Amino acid sequence: PQGKDPADLISQDSKEFAARVARAEHVIEFFLNVMGEQEQDSHRLLRRAEQIVLPLLRVVKSPMERDHLIQLTARALSISPEAVREAMGRVMPSAASEPSQVRSEKVGAPIVTTAERLRAIMQAYGGTPLAERVKNEYSRITGVSEPLDTVSPEPALFEAERLLGAQPSESAADELLRAFEHAVIREAYQEAVMALRRAETTHDATEVARAQALCAELSRKLAGFT
Repeated sequence: PQGKDPADLISQDSKEFAARVARAEHVIEFFLNVMGEQEQDSHRLLRRAEQIVLPLLRVVKSPMERDHLIQLTARALSISPEAVREAMGRVMPSAASEPSQVRSEKVGAPIVTTAERLRAIMQAYGGTPLAERVKNEYSRITGVSEPLDTVSPEPALFEAERLLGAQPSESAADELLRAFEHAVIREAYQEAVMALRRAETTHDATEVARAQALCAELSRKLAGFT
């Protein structure tokens, strides 16, 4: 409901939260409906769909589901499915659809993920307090200890040195670490919601309760970033 976040709804009525998840519409349907209500100009509607909907279509893994959503998108935009498919081939997955990816500032430059940026900082500034802080925080966030001798992509190393300079402070990457942690938690939350939906479908009460608890925990963590 408007004005509430998932943690509010779970704490008030976990069964209602599970019911809403079970009957929730696909995110692409949601965006198409909202944009259709907000945008009366067909040209601007198409432009917004290119920016928001097409990158989401690109990352749908199931061919059958993707084809269904392409047909739905075509009907909502009053164009052919073939036009949607052709337009999809010209867009890159967005940060919204792949939270851990961050596009380089230069148009057409290689995509550098946030994780790659952090690993590049460990490599470029090895032995400094900054590198040690990034290493520790990276391990805490992911639960995985990455070796410092991992070779980072050249674009990532270039960006790290360009953004942080020759002698960065220990806290120079804190903003990047915070964005990375938020993305990791958000992805985990999305997976937990999907697990809850599957548990609801199979009527597994134990799994439903476990998924609800995880959703609530991750939702509280996400709320800490706002």
